[in-house]
Amino acid sequence: MHVNFAPKLHPFPLPLLALNAGYLKLTRTDYEPNRWPFYQFVCCYQGHGTFHTENGVHRLSPGTMLLIKPGCVHRYAKEDEMCYLSWVSFEGALIGQLYADCGLSADAAYAIVHDRTHPALHLEIMSVFEQVDDPFALGRISAILYKIAIEYLLQMQANTGSGRSADKPDPIAAAVDWMKRHVQVPVDIARLAQEQGMSRQHLNRLFRHKFGITTHEYYRGLKIAQAQKDLAELSDKPVKEIASGLGYVSASHFIDVFRKATGMTPVAFRASVMRRQ
Repeated sequence: MHVNFAPKLHPFPLPLLALNAGYLKLTRTDYEPNRWPFYQFVCCYQGHGTFHTENGVHRLSPGTMLLIKPGCVHRYAKEDEMCYLSWVSFEGALIGQLYADCGLSADAAYAIVHDRTHPALHLEIMSVFEQVDDPFALGRISAILYKIAIEYLLQMQANTGSGRSADKPDPIAAAVDWMKRHVQVPVDIARLAQEQGMSRQHLNRLFRHKFGITTHEYYRGLKIAQAQKDLAELSDKPVKEIASGLGYVSASHFIDVFRKATGMTPVAFRASVMRRQ
C-alpha cells in the first residue's frame, strides 16, 4: 500500500516535502532495480531481507533503516518467508545540509543504520498516513520528516556499522570533552563546531535533541559547575581570579551569570559552603 501527496500551495517553502509513503511485503527474490529521483527513508520492521546496490549487498533485519539519495540504483529481496518495509519519499534543501553536517560524503548514495529505538522510526513513518486526508497537513508532515531525519542521523553517528570509523567518537561526547578541556577559555561555539567538523546550527540541534538545551547553555553549565568547585575548594582564591580562570573577561559578568544560574552570588555561595563544613 502507498499514498501520494499531490503538490499543494503552502504559505512558505517547506524544508522537507513529502512525496509519497507506504509499506510493502517482500515475497520474492527477483525484484527489478529502482532508481528514484528523490530521497527515501526505508525501514525494515519485520522479517529479514537484503538491500542490493552497485556497491554490494546489505542484510535487512527489524530495525534496519536506510537513507537513500536520488539516483541510487537499488533493489530489495526477501530472505525469510517474507520481509516488511515501510518508507517515506521526500525532497527538500535541508536534507542535503543535514547529510553534509553528519560527515557523509557527497558521493555516498545511501547510508544504513540499525535503529536502536525500533520501532519508533517505523511508527513515525506510518504516522504520515494519519495526515493524508488533511489538505493542510504538509507542514505537519514536514515536521515529522525533520524528526525522522534528526533521529536517523543521530543513530547513524552513534552506529559504527553505518560506515563511521570505529575510532571516531560520538559527536556530542567529543564536543563535551572539548568543552571540559577548554573550560578556562571564553565560550566560543563557532570554534567548537569547527573543531567537530560540523556547522554551529547542526551542533546546536544535536544538543537540543539530547539535553533539551543549547550548546551555549551546556557549556555555561560546565563553567558554573567548575566555578562552584573552585569556590568551595580554593577558599582563599579571589572571585576575580576564579572568573578569569574560567574565561570571563569581567568579574561582574561572571557574578551576573553565576547568580542567574545558582540564585546567589559567588561570595554568598562560598559562605554557604563554609557554614556547612
